[in-house]
Amino acid sequence: MIFYNIQHFGDWTWTPWLLRMLADPGNQVLLTYDGSEEDVARVAADVTRDAPALKRLDVERSLPVRWCGPSQVTMQIEALRRALRRDGWEFFVNLSGTCTPLRSQAEIRRTFLDARAEGLNAHITAFAARRPVVLPEEDPEAPVETRKRKRLVLRGNARLLDQFGEPGFFPQGNAHNRVFIRCGEPAEDRRVLEIARPDDDDIAFRQAYFAEFQHYCGRAWYTLHRSVCEALVAFFDSPRFADTERAFLTCFEPDESFLPTILLNGMCVPAEQVSLQNFRTHKGAQRKLDDQTFRDHLVDTPALFSRKVVHARAEDLRAFLEDRVAAR
Repeated sequence: MIFYNIQHFGDWTWTPWLLRMLADPGNQVLLTYDGSEEDVARVAADVTRDAPALKRLDVERSLPVRWCGPSQVTMQIEALRRALRRDGWEFFVNLSGTCTPLRSQAEIRRTFLDARAEGLNAHITAFAARRPVVLPEEDPEAPVETRKRKRLVLRGNARLLDQFGEPGFFPQGNAHNRVFIRCGEPAEDRRVLEIARPDDDDIAFRQAYFAEFQHYCGRAWYTLHRSVCEALVAFFDSPRFADTERAFLTCFEPDESFLPTILLNGMCVPAEQVSLQNFRTHKGAQRKLDDQTFRDHLVDTPALFSRKVVHARAEDLRAFLEDRVAAR
């Protein structure tokens, strides 16, 4: 009934617990792990040793994903393709390895079916990015440098790197600027993002594209009916996708804009089928959850899922969730 795509990297100690929380004989889970083949084999052995009651459980190697890079969108596309190679499910839900359900699988299914009965087949969160764009700048006299900004390692013209420190430009806080920054992922260093100002023709293309299609940005967490997944993949495989591919698969941090812009502009399904409720606490925003914080965020929420469980400090939280799921 439900296909869960879990994209994970790093410590998988608590992944078996998450799988037990998703257990239902009608559900399928695909766990894609971003790591070496050896790590994927170890993950597969650990999570299948005491496999929960699921219709199907697969562990596969993820495509390499670089935070804030275009590969985030490449893996979104690949996740939908991998899901559609499997039969016997109706709803697609993407999760990370630190997510958790907040309701029983029966209640989650009923919620999805009730929404579908109302004509809602895609559930995302997004807002229209309407603020004026601040275009990136480069100084031909400035050197190419590599700088670290928190989790980011950026390589580019020093003037553009300086812009990342300017409040009106900083693209992580100003989503409308992201799609006007060219971004590449050099193979020789998986930490680095290469950023640049697009050339004049590419700037003109992006301005024309986002004049035709409203840029929407939200969170990279969604629930999709299978019919929407099929329509999206058909769109990806069509000539109509060329401009959208050019706009998003070459820009900085596209993952929060890619699907919302496609869906809310009606490129593959009528926009009336798209709900702005993605069933996550805080619409999928990051809120770290442990024994000290979870009661403020989870006790009264109507959401179906939450993010960022800090398992090393979450014994009471896990017990609370296990009891809640079992009681419904």
